[in-house]
Amino acid sequence: AYATTQNNLGNALGDQAGVLGGEARADKLAEAVAAYREALRVRTFDAAPADYAMTQNNLGTALRDQAGALAGEARADELAEAVAAYREALRVYTREHFPHFHEIVSNNLERAEAALLPDS
Repeated sequence: AYATTQNNLGNALGDQAGVLGGEARADKLAEAVAAYREALRVRTFDAAPADYAMTQNNLGTALRDQAGALAGEARADELAEAVAAYREALRVYTREHFPHFHEIVSNNLERAEAALLPDS
């Protein structure tokens, strides 16, 4: 229940960030990232793989959104963390076992990787 609450808190904070701008948006996204990381202390790959994958995808999205407000090396670091989170989710969300979620996370991963390219 604790990990689910932390994941849901991250979702709510991410939703709040979506209607904010500037520093307030960045603060809410940072809180969302912290909530997802807290959830992942319980939602491990071995203990709860599907929940782990969901939270990793959520974490990736919050990190990718956070990167949008950054520049230079800080932006690249956040995007690299987002890519890593999406890849973790895909360890569970395989095309064979979770085709719908695999497609969603694969698209998220592609967006994060594209944002890492020099022209982005």
